[in-house]
Amino acid sequence: MRPRSPDARAGSGAGPGSGPGPGPGPSPASGSASAGGPAPALGPASASGSAPASGAEFAGGPASALGPASAPGPASAPGPSPTPIPAGLVTRGAAALLDALVLIAVGFVLEVGFGWVRLIVAGPPFRFPEVSAWLSGVLGWSLAVLYLAGAWVLVGRTVGGLLMGVRVGDRRGRALGVVRALVRAVLGVSCPVGLLWVPFSRRRASLQDLVVGSAVHYEGG
Repeated sequence: MRPRSPDARAGSGAGPGSGPGPGPGPSPASGSASAGGPAPALGPASASGSAPASGAEFAGGPASALGPASAPGPASAPGPSPTPIPAGLVTRGAAALLDALVLIAVGFVLEVGFGWVRLIVAGPPFRFPEVSAWLSGVLGWSLAVLYLAGAWVLVGRTVGGLLMGVRVGDRRGRALGVVRALVRAVLGVSCPVGLLWVPFSRRRASLQDLVVGSAVHYEGG
């Protein structure tokens, strides 16, 4: 027999049962291949590992639909006060008539009071005080002036004005002072016909209103 050449022995293997040696294997797999398959495609970041949100999202999500609170605007200026409505001749005449009835009633009560005082002091019979006509006129004129002026200064209206819904004041609706109220009362009692100028005045002013700068307005006007 011819002896085998060294090449033949080398190709026959190292021993019995041994097969041919392994061939060149594939290159090592990448990290994703070793995990069991191709690398997954990059998708949106998960909730646990998401990238930092932008400024708006980091502050709490998308901008609110309401938007930032607007600063309060300046307070609106109050509207002009309503213009007082002047009273007419009929209303003022009715108020004057009611005031005259009030003065007559007050005068009667005063006379009765003096009569009772005389009765207590001098004894019966009961009699009204006896005064002259001029003294009676002066007392009545003084009572009327004090009644009117006092009512205009204190509350701005007499009993007649209260019942007719009118008030006496200056042209802006303010109360009269003591001097102006006294002058107006003196003129009104001494010259009551001055009221007849009301229909001819654009302001519905009587003669005494023109002198002292007063006016008679409806209540609440």
